[in-house]
Amino acid sequence: MRVPALSAALLVVALLPAAAHSENGIGIGEPTVVDATGSPITGHINVNQKFYIASEISNSGPENLPFVYIVKVTDGDGATVLLEWFGGEADSGQMLNIAVSWASVAPSTYTVQVFLWDGIHTQNALDSTKSLVIPVS
Repeated sequence: MRVPALSAALLVVALLPAAAHSENGIGIGEPTVVDATGSPITGHINVNQKFYIASEISNSGPENLPFVYIVKVTDGDGATVLLEWFGGEADSGQMLNIAVSWASVAPSTYTVQVFLWDGIHTQNALDSTKSLVIPVS
């Protein structure tokens, strides 16, 4: 099986006041597909079209919390075509807008999963996994 070439980059967009999410104070919002300006892409996505998979991480708890944000993209056959992660610390009362850029090199229906863990080695979920389906042709 041939694995397509990938293009990805991570972008931390902004630090803003947080809204409440999970019971431990830190949470992740539903992923969205946006363009370079942060505007949602609602139309068709083409092969080789660069776009961003964006999520909001917020910490409404009383303490600063370390986290690892993970984005996994699988193609229609279930093969992982993108796996990116970003580690950091969310200050109490802050929200991070994080986006991973990507351009598919093959048409498929891709499934995006985003995870929020306490660390890459400990792998304890800080919030539930969120998913998004992206058709590319």
